[in-house]
Amino acid sequence: MVVAETNSPSPKATHVNKASVGRQVFYQSKLVQEKQDQKYYLRFLPEIIFFLYAAGKNLVDITLKPFIVRSTCMSYFVHNATICDNLGEHPEAEHLIQKRAALFLMVNQFLVYGPAVLQGILWGEWSDRNGRKLPMMTPSLGIIIAALFYVISPFFPLHSVCFILMGSMFQGFFGKTAVFTMALYSYVSEITLERRRTAKFTSLLAFKYLGCFSGALLSGLIIQVANIPCAFSSGVVLHMVCVITIYLYVIDDAASRERKNRLHKKGGKTCWDVFCSSGTVFLKRREGSGRTAIACIFIIFLFYQSCQTGHQENLVLLVSRVPLSWRPSLYSYLVSFSDLTTGLCLIVFAPMLMNCCEARDTLVLCLALFSISLRGLFVGMAFKTWMVFIAVGMGAFGGIAISVLKSLASKCVDLEEHGQTFALFAGTETIAKILGSVVYTFVYSLTCDVFPGFLFVMMSVIAASLIPLAIVVHRCRPRRRLSVVERFSEEIEDV
Repeated sequence: MVVAETNSPSPKATHVNKASVGRQVFYQSKLVQEKQDQKYYLRFLPEIIFFLYAAGKNLVDITLKPFIVRSTCMSYFVHNATICDNLGEHPEAEHLIQKRAALFLMVNQFLVYGPAVLQGILWGEWSDRNGRKLPMMTPSLGIIIAALFYVISPFFPLHSVCFILMGSMFQGFFGKTAVFTMALYSYVSEITLERRRTAKFTSLLAFKYLGCFSGALLSGLIIQVANIPCAFSSGVVLHMVCVITIYLYVIDDAASRERKNRLHKKGGKTCWDVFCSSGTVFLKRREGSGRTAIACIFIIFLFYQSCQTGHQENLVLLVSRVPLSWRPSLYSYLVSFSDLTTGLCLIVFAPMLMNCCEARDTLVLCLALFSISLRGLFVGMAFKTWMVFIAVGMGAFGGIAISVLKSLASKCVDLEEHGQTFALFAGTETIAKILGSVVYTFVYSLTCDVFPGFLFVMMSVIAASLIPLAIVVHRCRPRRRLSVVERFSEEIEDV
């Protein structure tokens, strides 16, 4: 009788999701295998990949933004190109080029990030079925093709802007950063424990900013020593190294995943079905007020990312006009300084807050938003070069907000929804970049004649208004849930 009671399933066991347990057991075995292999480079492989991608992307993007401004001037004053070398001495010409360059920057961002909204969601569903390896590689391939268009554009000064926009269109159709981050974060979330996920995402983000610093610094050095086509060519080399690294070292054993067989059994999914299934992340009932927490997380992410994009896109316009009148190389150094300070904050101060002070994710998020608010306020008031550098340094800690928001969202959803959740993050990020580029650049073009720093002060107010939403997330997020992997984590450490 006792044996029968021991072997009989408990009431809770009848409600166990077998698919969920199967996937968690797979993650457990994968962790055991990594522990046994003890390969140092594999433990930091996602960080290395993110570093290479970010360095190559930033090298191309930072070179491109001032290049668009100069190409706009060259195409307009094609018979009197010397005006473009000293544009600050011609106020009427500078005003005209600022307006036209702002328009081309908006169109460029729309071509890059518009198609990437759809690509991020569609690739998210595809990667759930077939793995994350190919989605990691395709954005780099798109940037390589785009960079080739950028290299040949100076040979056609009258139509150089058209070549630039064609290259940006290729970046959009290959997914750009939306697809890459979706695939990388989904892959990392599968091989890390929930209690270590925020730290791992922070490490990823730190290497991203260090890569952005390296790319921006290389952009300034190459432009100063050589020329702009050489900078684009160097970006191509970095992305080729990134693709080769992913192809050779990322082990994405999709064939052994239970989820692949389970998803293929559904069959016949249309694009509309993919979008509807991704939307269930917002609509599904969750423990406590988890659905409210997820909605607030995505709202914060949308406006935070739009402020970041608006800052990046319009800072190049602000510093290129009087009284600052920077050269393109100095703008590259500013971006490299911003990325370096952000990376150091993520490496030094973020672990101190999360490990030594044991700060909650929502507290770290509030501090990050406050840092972004200070940056926008001081950039808007700056009229000297050193003021801009100090203001950008004030916003360094704000970079941690992305990793905290993604970690919070992954803890609010079920394990089987991680792919859809990060696909939604990729789509939201792309929409935010379009919003930050088009809307904020339009606001800058309307207000630059009266007060050039108005846009940055406005973004400071927006960032500060997101702090109450972070408090709502803290109150509504569900309690921490122990997974099968975590219950066996102590045994894994002893292997």
